[in-house]
Amino acid sequence: MDDSDRVLYTIPSMRYIFLAVLVCVTSLSCLTTTAAQESRRAHYNERISTRTISLNQSVQIEFTTTRPEVPGVDPQSIILSALEVENVRSTWRLLGEIEIEQHEKIKYLKVSFTLLPRIHGELSLPEIPVTWLKDRLSIKQIASFGNVTVSPDITIGNASNDLPKEIDAVGGYRWETPFSVLKMRLGENNLRTDQQTGSDFLHAREGLDLEFRKGQFLAAHLRAAGITLEQARARFIDRWGSAIVDNSSADTPNLLWVIGWLRIEAVEHTDGNTPSVHITVTREDVLADIVQTKLKDQVFNLLDGPEEKETTNK
Repeated sequence: MDDSDRVLYTIPSMRYIFLAVLVCVTSLSCLTTTAAQESRRAHYNERISTRTISLNQSVQIEFTTTRPEVPGVDPQSIILSALEVENVRSTWRLLGEIEIEQHEKIKYLKVSFTLLPRIHGELSLPEIPVTWLKDRLSIKQIASFGNVTVSPDITIGNASNDLPKEIDAVGGYRWETPFSVLKMRLGENNLRTDQQTGSDFLHAREGLDLEFRKGQFLAAHLRAAGITLEQARARFIDRWGSAIVDNSSADTPNLLWVIGWLRIEAVEHTDGNTPSVHITVTREDVLADIVQTKLKDQVFNLLDGPEEKETTNK
């Protein structure tokens, strides 16, 4: 074989070597990326109760990690803080307590909590920073749970029903109606003010009072005399679905529903020998706005101090 033949055979060989190196580098990069992704998820296992719910249903999240590796980090506080950030509060509401179990023998920690949707649509479940575990490959440990689809209806038994009228109005009075408008319509003689809470109450009709705070329609209060909660319970379920809290056998029987931003509480009272059921329908978004305004006025504005006005030298 002469020198020209060697050149012809060498060139293809170098091409194959280059391609082989490129394949190896690409494969190594993919493996590194996959390993990094796995390290982000390798130290917890999750279980989501359902991926499709109605606006009056809940979703339960459970996940398990190894027991805490970082001293001084409280998992419950970390999880609660993650559920209280603004973008989570606008879509989810924590129901009940966060439950945490630690098993020393098999060295794992189990977390479970239940969420209620505030709105309908395709909602992302909250991400939880698992800061009680050490970082792997310089990647922070974060528990991600994907999405849940919330339909714009409520579930009653096995059926899907339209949202109740209380979502938009109570007794024909729409939630967005200003206090000044309804005060003019119902008259000053039907107005009373609670000095302790600062709420204004307008008596709309027998058994129905409307509560306003800071000019916003906050709640409606209904009273049904001569009825026990046990007698009314089945009809309430026909309208709002199963109660998320059912204390109908308690000393003071009560039921609770949450539909989006709407909270409905039914409590049995006894006046002498006459029972009655008191129902309070509250807009929790309005209540949250009132609390935020109060915090701003009474805390944050004081911390910030008065704004300094710019002065110009003339």
